[in-house]
Amino acid sequence: MDDRCQQCAHFYEDQSEYHDCHVCEMDHNCFQQKEEEKNTMPHVMIITDGACSGNPGPGGWAAILQYKNVEMVIGGNAVDTTNNRMELQAVLSGLQSLKCPCEVSVITDSAYIANTGNGGWIRKWEENDWKKASNKPVKNVDLWTEIAKLMKTHQVKFQKVQGHAGNYLNERADAAAVQMRDQAKAGKIVHRIKLNEPHVMSI
Repeated sequence: MDDRCQQCAHFYEDQSEYHDCHVCEMDHNCFQQKEEEKNTMPHVMIITDGACSGNPGPGGWAAILQYKNVEMVIGGNAVDTTNNRMELQAVLSGLQSLKCPCEVSVITDSAYIANTGNGGWIRKWEENDWKKASNKPVKNVDLWTEIAKLMKTHQVKFQKVQGHAGNYLNERADAAAVQMRDQAKAGKIVHRIKLNEPHVMSI
């Protein structure tokens, strides 16, 4: 395996060529891990946001994934959706991009997502057959169930930030989500695309 780390090579279908990193499609130059890093779980930060014109209406979502010094931005949209669904889709798509168990910090301006993710509500809903304490069905259950599955694979923590308050990464995620929403308004519907190729972040 020479200059490729053993953990990455395990995920290569063809070890004679470079492929996407084992973490999340981002790091194409994965070198031998330091001895002390071999047994640690990769830490990935996912900054997410959603946007919607009307509620419901055309909407978009975006997720910025950062692993070490490498970044990738993904996004998507829907023609008839809600802001909460776009916020959730951003989280789900970010987690779905990960290729091995990771420690994940999800940065979101959605109290709905942060409180649910950190407050143990997902586990309680799942135990209660996806019903709330009031016995009413959980909204957006199709997205929450998939997020719940991924939270069993990854160690996920949610961090709430204030939206539209000058947070650089949140503002970037918001701008990308708005871009995808505007494409939906123009009839350009995409489930998931890379808004940029994986690249090393400038310092």
